Amino acid sequence: MTNVDRQYGYLHGNDDYDQIDQGVNPVDVLQRAKASYPEFNPYAAPWLMLQYQGNQGACQGHALAHAFQVALVQEHGIQARFSRACAYYLSQKEDGINGDRGSTLAGGQKVAAKGICLEDEWPYPSRYNNRQPASAKGNMNFKMPGSKRITDADLAWDLLESGCCIQTGVAWNTSYEKEVCHTLKSTYGGGHSTLLYGLDEKTNNAIHHNSWRNWQGDGRNQWTKNFFAQIAKRDRFAVFVCYDAAMLEAPANMAERLIG
Repeated sequence: MTNVDRQYGYLHGNDDYDQIDQGVNPVDVLQRAKASYPEFNPYAAPWLMLQYQGNQGACQGHALAHAFQVALVQEHGIQARFSRACAYYLSQKEDGINGDRGSTLAGGQKVAAKGICLEDEWPYPSRYNNRQPASAKGNMNFKMPGSKRITDADLAWDLLESGCCIQTGVAWNTSYEKEVCHTLKSTYGGGHSTLLYGLDEKTNNAIHHNSWRNWQGDGRNQWTKNFFAQIAKRDRFAVFVCYDAAMLEAPANMAERLIG
């Protein structure tokens, strides 16, 4: 793995926890998911077009764009890619960050509430370029509320079982790089944001989706529930939130934009 493929980008320790905790209650997200997706099978291979961040610190933006992918499938049965550039650069704008230095989950939640666009409307550049293209104007109108912080592993697994995805923000270290992550080391590295979505049928472990290229083959590995619980208790930088797919707002012209 090269340094380009292993680009950090979550500004751990800089997140606005007060802002995040103004979000929706994850228990309410869970109840809406159970009511909206009663046939969801968490053990089926989850549909997610995993995309890679390349040489930018855009992991949080990628995780957020991936969460919108999940929500669109859940609510409308439609597979589409959302703009990682929009998610990342507008999160930075909300955070007041200049340059390719990463972003926070609080900034991402503000962007999700205001709206993002499709990938083709604001393509992800090979190099950092936060200039908004004309094609994105008026199209950043897919919206979704984020939750308060999730600190309980049982609640996290209930959410995953019900079709919700969980965005992570952690201080990364080699504990996260095993095929099955079960024990957390006490060392801290750069911040990284990823997505938990789906469960492994044999182990009931969470499927962990990472935007680093060629990491564990396809960017996926597994987290045990115990690993999640350890992080929530021992990692002072850890933040976990979910997004309320049942409250996804899609624009009236969604169909023609997806075809176009």
